[in-house]
Amino acid sequence: MLALIGFAIFSAQFPNAFAQGSLTPPGAPAPTMKTLDQIEPRTPISALPYNITAAGSYYLTTNLTGISGANGITIMANYVTIDLHGFTLSGVTNALDGIYVPGTTPYLNLMVQNGTVSGWGGNGVNADNTSGARFSQLNVSDNVMDGLHPGADAIVSHCSANDNQETGFGGGDSQCTFESCMAAGNGAWGFSTFSGCLMVNCDANNNWFDGFFLDVQCTIKNCTAVYNGGDGFDVPFPNCLMVGCVAGNNNYGIQLGDHCTVQDCNASYNGADGINTGSGSTIEASVAGYNQGQGINAGTNCTIIGCASSGNTGTSSVGILAGDGCTIKDCVAGANLGNGITAGSGCSVQACTVETNGAVGIFVGGYSSVKDCTACKNVNNGIQTTNGCRIENNTCSLNGSANPTDGGILCDGGENRVDGNQLTDNNGNGLCLAATNNIVVRNSAKGNLTTNYSVGSGNDVGPIGSAAASTSPWANLQ
Repeated sequence: MLALIGFAIFSAQFPNAFAQGSLTPPGAPAPTMKTLDQIEPRTPISALPYNITAAGSYYLTTNLTGISGANGITIMANYVTIDLHGFTLSGVTNALDGIYVPGTTPYLNLMVQNGTVSGWGGNGVNADNTSGARFSQLNVSDNVMDGLHPGADAIVSHCSANDNQETGFGGGDSQCTFESCMAAGNGAWGFSTFSGCLMVNCDANNNWFDGFFLDVQCTIKNCTAVYNGGDGFDVPFPNCLMVGCVAGNNNYGIQLGDHCTVQDCNASYNGADGINTGSGSTIEASVAGYNQGQGINAGTNCTIIGCASSGNTGTSSVGILAGDGCTIKDCVAGANLGNGITAGSGCSVQACTVETNGAVGIFVGGYSSVKDCTACKNVNNGIQTTNGCRIENNTCSLNGSANPTDGGILCDGGENRVDGNQLTDNNGNGLCLAATNNIVVRNSAKGNLTTNYSVGSGNDVGPIGSAAASTSPWANLQ
């Protein structure tokens, strides 16, 4: 009785202490587990051959092997992504392409990544009929034809193409980008592309033909081509840019067409020329040494600035060989078996150092200028010109070791102006004029073994004598 009375009092004081909500469920229980499509929304590829006819994402479940007479994966849709998942698509004898895109109207935005395509009877990846494709982290190797054809406007990054029987990266590819890719040991070219391509941080080595064979308006940056059977970089077309590249132990190191630019490159130890360009090109801050041909061989109307070309060892190797109308400035040419610098008519050679070459230090054609240069220890003359040239403010010393008639400066033609040069300790003549109608003023010659001035008659020569005795501002000192 006392307990009942106490409970009544408590309930009166706290009337809502034990109120309860509705016990009716709001609805049927919902599933809490994810479906298989939610866990892996992509489509698996578990056997070959396999045809893709719808957009979507696909992936390999294991290593797969093709069959004779068929392609591995055939793609006939836009917006397809294939993840090889680290696995390998392996070909067999008489199999076709590992991955193939047929048709004539390009399929858009294919992406293939992360695996190996090897041993196919055709190409590893043949995506010529695509536009805007992306390829990354692929190894395409040991295929009977080419490794990878990326199609137009493609981006190929961190891929390798090794030991394919034809080209590593090839096909009808224009406006493509290759980044951090390698082509090695292929039976034809390492890289072979069409116009407007960009190559960045790529390497081509030990390919049977050229490392890089590229078309018009290509840009090549920080790439390397070594030990290729053909040229390192062969771009025989105009309007190309090459920056920061290395070419060694190829046939030609770098061979470019007209109106191209080479900057900060090194082309050495090649079997022919180190750097060879067409007309209207610029070669700047580059090195060419120990090549069997010319170090730098430029066409007409080229500019060569701040380059070094030394130690080229062919029987007639010239350090810098330039055509008509060229400018050669701030360059070094030393220890070449031929001339240090040979330039055509109408050229300008300025502020260059030319030493210890096996023939003439600087040899220029008619109507050229040689100014502010140093020519020392060359086997023949330090500077040699034909007609109508201006040879001004140069230093020529210790030249002519092979021939006592050679020496500091030789003018083979007339109408030259030889002004303000310093000619000392040459084996033959300090200055030799082999023709008439030359002007010789304000030079300084001393200690030359044969004679300081061999100027002959029929030339306009300032007085020759000592500074103390001369009263003419045009005097030549000795």
